[in-house]
Amino acid sequence: MQYQPWINNPRWQKADPKLIEIAGLPVRLPHTKRLAEEISVKPPGIIIVRGPRQVGKSTFLRDFACKCLVSGIPPEALALFNAEEYENRHALAGALEAFAIKQTGYSVILIDEITSLDKWWLSLKVPADSGSLSQTLVVCTGSSAPDLQEGADLLPGRRGRRHPVDLELLPVRFRDVRGKLSLEEFMLTGGMPWAIEEYLRLKIIPSHVYQLYASWIEGAFLKNKHAATHLPHLLNYLAYHISTPFSVQKLSRDCGIGANNTAETYLTLLERIYSVLPCMWTDIHTRRPAARKNRKFYPFDPFIFHLMSSYGKGWENTFAAAKNMIQSPGEIGPLAEALAAAELRHRSTASLYYWMGRKEIDFVADSFIEVKYQSRVSTAEFEWARKILPGHAQLTVLTRNDHAIDGIIRLVPLEEWLQE
Repeated sequence: MQYQPWINNPRWQKADPKLIEIAGLPVRLPHTKRLAEEISVKPPGIIIVRGPRQVGKSTFLRDFACKCLVSGIPPEALALFNAEEYENRHALAGALEAFAIKQTGYSVILIDEITSLDKWWLSLKVPADSGSLSQTLVVCTGSSAPDLQEGADLLPGRRGRRHPVDLELLPVRFRDVRGKLSLEEFMLTGGMPWAIEEYLRLKIIPSHVYQLYASWIEGAFLKNKHAATHLPHLLNYLAYHISTPFSVQKLSRDCGIGANNTAETYLTLLERIYSVLPCMWTDIHTRRPAARKNRKFYPFDPFIFHLMSSYGKGWENTFAAAKNMIQSPGEIGPLAEALAAAELRHRSTASLYYWMGRKEIDFVADSFIEVKYQSRVSTAEFEWARKILPGHAQLTVLTRNDHAIDGIIRLVPLEEWLQE
C-alpha cells in the first residue's frame, strides 16, 4: 500500500516487479522518462497526470521516483501509494496524513490511479487543509479524465504555485519507435505500449490485448451508468465513418440510440477517456468553429481504430483484419488521416478543426494539412488552394512517397512529417 522499496536498498529497481517486467521487453519506450524529466521536483504542489489506461503511468511514477532520489530527496521522504489498494478515499487520506506528519522537511508523494476512488479529491483536500502537505509535492495519475477534471476543479487554492499542474501521458508517437516499427506496422500497433511490445515479440497482436483495452472503454460506460448495449453499433459506426463529417442526429438514428442528447453524451465520454478525437468545422479566414455543423471523429490512436472496427465481432480475427486493411490501397487512406490527427493531438492540446466548402481541408491547425496517402500525388491537384487560402498560408499535403514544393503547396511523405 505505502511503497518505499528505496529505503535501505539503493538497487531497488532491480527488485521492482514493474521495472523487472519492463526490462524483459523488446524495447524500452521513452515516453515515460521524457515526461518525468519535464517535471521539476520542487516547489511543492499537487500535479495531476492524465492518460489512457495501460499507457505507462505506473512506469512514469517509478521514473519520477528515480529522478527524485537523484535530485537529493531522502529515501524516507518519498513514497508511492496505489489508490486501487485502498478501500475508500478515507483510508487513502489517513495513509497520506500519517506519512506527511512524519516528515521534517521537503517530501514527495506519488499516487497511482487516484480516480479509482469515489470523490478522490477529498483524500487530498483533508491533509492539504490541515497543512500536512505544505512542504510536499504530490503527483497523481488517473485514467478517467472526467473524474480528474472534476476533482481538480474542487481543489482551488490547494495545488501550489507550480505551472503547469495538469499534464498528460499519451500513447507513444511514431518517432519514438522508428527503427523498431515501419509506418505500416505502427498503423497496426498504434502507440499503445502493450500492443507494441506484443507485436515486437510475436509479430502479431493477440486477441487478449484488444480485449483489455475494450474492457477499459466498457468500464468507463458502466462507471458513468451508461448501458453498454449501444457500444458495438456506436464504435463500429465511428470506425466506418472515420474522416467523414456527420451529425449527431444521423449517428443517433443509424445506431438506434434514440435520443440525440444520449448520443452526444456517449461521444463526450469517449472523448474524455481518450478514445476519440472530435474535429469541428471552422472558417479558414476567421478560425471560428461552427458548433452546428457536422463533425468528424477520429480514433485517438490507430490501435483504437482497429478495436472500434472489430468491437462486438470477437477478437480472434481482429489482427488479421487490421493487417488486411493496411495492405489495401483503397482502405489505408482514412487510417493515415487518423494517424495525422493523433499526431496533431500530440503536438498541441488544442482542439482539431477541418474546413469543407466545394473542397475540403482535413486539418486546420497552425497550418493547413491535407492527407493524400496514395501512390502518386502532384501539386497540380491542389491548384484550388491558391485561390482560397488566406494570405501566404501553406498547404501541407501528406503523401505516401511524393516530395514537392510549388509555392504555397508542399508535398511531404507522412512518415517524414511524423518525425518533424
